[in-house]
Amino acid sequence: LGTLAALSRVPFAALPSVQPTTFLVICAGLVFGPSTGFMVGSTAALVSNFFLGHGPWTPFQMLAWGLAGASAGWLARLQPNPSRTGLAVFGLAWGYVFGLLMNLWFWAAFLPATGLSGFLAASAASFPFDTAHALSNLGLFLIAGPRVLRHLCRFRNRLRISYGPPEYL
Repeated sequence: LGTLAALSRVPFAALPSVQPTTFLVICAGLVFGPSTGFMVGSTAALVSNFFLGHGPWTPFQMLAWGLAGASAGWLARLQPNPSRTGLAVFGLAWGYVFGLLMNLWFWAAFLPATGLSGFLAASAASFPFDTAHALSNLGLFLIAGPRVLRHLCRFRNRLRISYGPPEYL
């Protein structure tokens, strides 16, 4: 799933911040839980940057996408069957939260002497990109969310191992 999420980012590189990676990471967290969601998110960032370029931002992308997957897993524990609209709003919010986390990294790395005004300027400059990210998440959850979640649940159920007497007895 991490590789699939990473490879889904590459064809959309020409469209800044429009990518299905966050959508797939959140879906993985919802279905497989917080730790798997975190691993899918961090793996997606690491693998996709082999194609798009590594830099000092890579660990922060790994953290941000990992937290997106983990928080989705926690959401699934708090509310086992979230609605399509609820998932779409969650994806929309993560578009902006991801941008906020990356803005914090950018500000701390390049603008620490500017204080809060530098952080606000960086956030204002990235707002159109964060909005594109958030809206792409919203659209993907509204269009493909239930279908992708259904397929991942089916895959999860096929991977389950149960111990006990065989079912044919």
